[in-house]
Parts: sequence; C-alpha cells; structure tokens
Amino acid sequence: MKKIIITAAASVALVAALVAPASAQAATRTPGNGQCTGTWSNAVANISFQRSQNGWLTWGFVLTKTATKDLGPEVTVAITYASVNGKAINPPYSAHKEKLPYNFHARLLKYNIYHSNRTGTIKTGDDIAFLWLIKGSTGAEADRDIECKVPNPGTG
Repeated sequence: MKKIIITAAASVALVAALVAPASAQAATRTPGNGQCTGTWSNAVANISFQRSQNGWLTWGFVLTKTATKDLGPEVTVAITYASVNGKAINPPYSAHKEKLPYNFHARLLKYNIYHSNRTGTIKTGDDIAFLWLIKGSTGAEADRDIECKVPNPGTG
C-alpha cells in the first residue's frame, strides 16, 4: 500500500473545506441570537454555553438518549476542528473516553493559531466554530458542529 503524506497546511485546508458545508448547516440550528449562550440541541448532543465574568467561554456536551442508543455505553469525544474568526486554532478538547451518561466539559479563553506561534484571546463578538467527533463502543460514529459568536462576559 502506498503511503500518502499530507502537509500540515494542506491538512488544515482540507479540514476547513470539509467543515464549511457543516458550518453553513450549523447556521440553521443556531439559536435566534447566534450567541454562544444557552443550550443548543439536536439529535446527537445538547451543548450548553456560558461566558464567565472573567471571559472564559465554558461548555458542557451531553449526548442525547437517541445517540447513546446507537453509540453504546462508552464513547470517545474530541473536538477535531476549531476556529476563531475563520482561522483554524489548535482544537481545545482532546479525545476523552468516558462511560455514559457523561458531561464532556471544557472552557476556552486563550488559543493558539493552528500551525503557528501566534496566540489569541477570545473576545466579545468573535466567531467561534467547533466540530466534535464522537466514536462509540459499538463502532458507530457521530459528529456535532456549532458556529456562534462569543457573548459578553457574564452571559449564559
């Protein structure tokens, strides 16, 4: 079998191209105000966002009963793609394997631009995109994507 090598820059471009249609679809599942606040629900997962007074954007990611039935009693969840204002960043959530039910949770304030030494800090109005990949103990997989704007501190 021939090995194919893809550069990091090509990999980011490929992921961005694959995620673009999903991001467009995410807009149709966005709460009316488009802010990263409250709970975002679909058939795969319910994701609850808050922004703390000190600026952290926090979230909890809980799989639905329907998804749990298909995925099995244990899953691995990771954010495989993330961006701030259209620039890919190092994903802020590495793979976590847990028995269900479980609230996969994390927070974001500072980030690193993917494949560079540049860093940033989220601020009100930034456009954030996340793509979660879920791998179940049954072998089934699912994904969940969200694109939203960072709200004012103390919101959620």
